[in-house]
Amino acid sequence: MFDNLKNLKTIDVSKNALLMVLESVFPLNLRNQLVTVKLEYNSYICKCVNLWFIEWVTGSGKFSNLDSYRCGYPPNLQSISIFDAGVSEQHCRMSPLTFPIIFGLSVPTLVLLILISLAYRWRWHIRYYVFMLRYKKRNNEDVQMTFTFDAFVLYCDEDSSWVRHHLLPSVEVDDSLQLCIHERNFTPGRYIVDNIMDNLENSRKVVLVLSNNFSQSPWCQFELTLVQKRALEREFYVVVIVLEEMDDRYMTSSLYALLQTTTYIKWPGEEEHRCMFWTRLKQCLQQ
Repeated sequence: MFDNLKNLKTIDVSKNALLMVLESVFPLNLRNQLVTVKLEYNSYICKCVNLWFIEWVTGSGKFSNLDSYRCGYPPNLQSISIFDAGVSEQHCRMSPLTFPIIFGLSVPTLVLLILISLAYRWRWHIRYYVFMLRYKKRNNEDVQMTFTFDAFVLYCDEDSSWVRHHLLPSVEVDDSLQLCIHERNFTPGRYIVDNIMDNLENSRKVVLVLSNNFSQSPWCQFELTLVQKRALEREFYVVVIVLEEMDDRYMTSSLYALLQTTTYIKWPGEEEHRCMFWTRLKQCLQQ
């Protein structure tokens, strides 16, 4: 349109109801020769089709009265300055499908995160029911009414020395009671959970040896969940022995509930008080 006007310095096309300014109408050589450009009071389309024009108005310094450059379309941007309409190179590079794709991916991702969070929170309960389903498939015979052991002992590896040097001699030798401990009575080669469930079924009671090491062990927490749920189903008696002062930092909600609802026996540090401890434990096991 203006190609042959080599001396053109000023253009004024204000108030002409312009919607769009094509870059082909204002090629680079023309833009460089112009000194003043007036395209004021037009209702511009504030879309990516006018991005180049908005950038030209912003950066060339050849436009005045910038407040008069306003949007006419889309309706939600009417009368808004073309510089405040959010039309940018970054915005225009985005595909029209970008938002639906992002939205479509974010919803399943959010649902997945919620499910993972719930699964983590209830992980011990979930593992219990998974193991119980497998266990029940393998054990469809009638429930045994006789017991091999007087008590199943639940403890962590760090407390194994106390179990072997204090608990077993006092209970099995002195009181002639039979205890089940994993390092001696579990069958090699079997799944651990199967060993646990079989020996729980064959034990009249459960002795829980509680310590800070126990409360910090995820596996011990799982075993405790098995025992607690099985205790509710079969209603056997759980005897709790507390070896030391429990650190609140390591106490789980299950352990708090256990100590709040169960009378426990505390292991005394002084030798002269241990006779009473063994008497109480024997009474609990023989009830």
